[in-house]
Amino acid sequence: MIQKWFVVLAIILGSEIIPEVVFAQVDCSVLDPRASVSKEQEGKISGSLNTLYKIAKAGGSLEAKVKEEIQNLQKGVPVDEKNLIKLRAVYLFCGMFANDRDLTPERKVSIFNLMMGI
Repeated sequence: MIQKWFVVLAIILGSEIIPEVVFAQVDCSVLDPRASVSKEQEGKISGSLNTLYKIAKAGGSLEAKVKEEIQNLQKGVPVDEKNLIKLRAVYLFCGMFANDRDLTPERKVSIFNLMMGI
């Protein structure tokens, strides 16, 4: 199931070859991990991704920061919620980055690859 979501996101972001598709609105609803995280975790995930979004928009290096942010989000949570945190992060990532017109398709793919490595 997780792999299905990642494949769908890869196809969405991998369509960078066709500009009309890249600049079209992307529907991230297929990535929504129906089981939600707590409101507290949701706030932490959103805050972390906003930080990563700002770094990406500024052209900064995200490699270490992505792993650090996700690992920090997973500290002290039950094991069964750790995957939900990753899935929720990928879902929110899709909404933030996939439809952004300021980031180049190449930058989006590199950020996606970083997120996949978490």
